[in-house]
Amino acid sequence: MLLAVVNTLLVIVTPVLAAQTRPYPQCKGPDFRFDGYTYTLAPGTSERIWSHCSFPNPRADHARCGRTEIDGQYFLCDPDRLIWNQTIASQLEDKLTEIRNRTSTMCRDSAGVRETFRVAVALVHRMYIPELNSPQLCTNECGRLQPALNVSSRQQSQEEIDETLRVFADGLRALWKIGTCGNDVIVVYCQQFDQVYVSAGSAASSFLPPERVADLQDKFRSFLIEFGHEQGLEEGLSYMLGSLKVTLQGLTPAHIMLITNMALLGILGVLMLYYVLGKKFKVDVWGNNWRWPLGSGLVRWTSSP
Repeated sequence: MLLAVVNTLLVIVTPVLAAQTRPYPQCKGPDFRFDGYTYTLAPGTSERIWSHCSFPNPRADHARCGRTEIDGQYFLCDPDRLIWNQTIASQLEDKLTEIRNRTSTMCRDSAGVRETFRVAVALVHRMYIPELNSPQLCTNECGRLQPALNVSSRQQSQEEIDETLRVFADGLRALWKIGTCGNDVIVVYCQQFDQVYVSAGSAASSFLPPERVADLQDKFRSFLIEFGHEQGLEEGLSYMLGSLKVTLQGLTPAHIMLITNMALLGILGVLMLYYVLGKKFKVDVWGNNWRWPLGSGLVRWTSSP
């Protein structure tokens, strides 16, 4: 019953949270339309510049996400091949699977299947950066901010980097829909900014307060500094996913109900023991005598012939 109430509250709260993170007006005209899997190419280098609108979904398009395996359910998308070693990628997928298998049930999907916490990872080389100072700033139907920053005229500010990462991660979480009751977490790493960002749904965010997320991001950054981009990315992701599994195994409504039931059973056991110890003599149907000399602190049991 408690779990059902919590899930109902989460369903109510989630749209409110989403509305609070979308303060931009809707674009009008051609800028409003989204054309699917598209990305721009950087002048001179032809590097792909991604927005969350054009980013592939690992569950629906694992090939675009850099996975060579055919079978399986994937939650890691790396279209720019920041992790070339498929063995490492598979190990990270295993950690994502552990999170789904070893965290508590939060809700059920439309088919009645139980859902635990779910985490997905997106790795990007370069991102689309919006011009936050533009008076025409707006969001298209997919949630991408328009217009783009002209990087040839000036460098992006830290505010624009932070907002780019937030919009990208929150946008992916809304598009991928890996959870049905706010039990989803998206981890985004951008090599261009050399930063990681964690976007958590309403249920998951109760286990991931801002200070906890900041600690995870700082530790991730320390791996990049110590080991460099390639090994540091692998070590940082491995650490972060392991930490998320432990964090999301925290006190859930199911745990609270279990602890409450155990406490009630413990209280009942104490009352029963108190009742038994309050009897100096008790003869049962088998004729066994129980002696409880409480004053001497001894407990003896004798059996009559």
